[in-house]
Amino acid sequence: MKRIVLILILLATLSLALANVMPSYALKKVWVDANGDLQVKFFAETLFGNVGIDLFDGSEHFVETIDFDNPANFTKVYPDAAVSSTSGNITVSNNLWTYGVGDVVHWGAGLENDLSPLASGECAMQVHHPFYSDTSVLWVKELDLYMDSSHWPETRSNLEVSIVDCYGSPVANYPVFMWSEQMPTAVTDVSGHYTTEVLSTKLRVLVKHPQTQEAVLDTTFFAEPLQIYTFNVQFPETAVSDLEYLGTFKVYPSVLRNAEDLHLSFDGKLGSEAKVELYDLKGRIIARHNYSGTDFAWQLPYLTNGVYFVKLVNGKQDLGSRKLIILK
Repeated sequence: MKRIVLILILLATLSLALANVMPSYALKKVWVDANGDLQVKFFAETLFGNVGIDLFDGSEHFVETIDFDNPANFTKVYPDAAVSSTSGNITVSNNLWTYGVGDVVHWGAGLENDLSPLASGECAMQVHHPFYSDTSVLWVKELDLYMDSSHWPETRSNLEVSIVDCYGSPVANYPVFMWSEQMPTAVTDVSGHYTTEVLSTKLRVLVKHPQTQEAVLDTTFFAEPLQIYTFNVQFPETAVSDLEYLGTFKVYPSVLRNAEDLHLSFDGKLGSEAKVELYDLKGRIIARHNYSGTDFAWQLPYLTNGVYFVKLVNGKQDLGSRKLIILK
């Protein structure tokens, strides 16, 4: 009987852990207040065990342990540290719930940091987002410093990318990369524009030459809250001959259930090296098939539930990527 009770307790604990889609990292927000004191906010889910704090103000480390049995320690001021909103870093290690080596955030002017300097009214906020990084953990800027704010930042940045050919004509349906060089984030519309709202964090924007696949635009920068970032790209004349191959790549249904086949179509020109490729969220290739551009029913291998991407390539040319959801 005792063994059965222990098993039931274990199953209940696992169910609670799996039900929380947001991993219980310890550190939620970091900011410097009007008095120059560092303020730290922890996730409400981090209610067990002790958390070790290592604050480095550029010359000295401040190390201590916080006991989460004392609610007064959820927000702490470090009056003795010469903390600057211009640069700094803090490390938090949670001995029970934190995944990996712990929470680490660096802010400063250089791109080696997670965020740019923290302006007045800004905080560094940790979010869970699998599309932005391999670890699914991302530091972003937020303007909401209140204690009861949600897991997700309310403030965003705006990104606009415009692509034209050597004659100034818009290039539609062309891929723009941000998070991975292998999988495009989206494609330009009929006006040659790609407009999106992004989290205020360190971003990389990449557009490749249609023929050589070398970078025509490749820039990394810190996106600041409520700002608009515009990038204009013009392909050189050597790329014009390849633009005629651009067309519309379609994948349907976008949600696959049970043993359905995935249907593909492309209305542009393709060469003999054209292929369709299936990737998971980490950019790993799952399957590949030759493709002629006609309507095609692709019988995929067994896939677990989740989000995948189907990519069309013609030699070195990326012609489109579509999201696929497996839901059984």
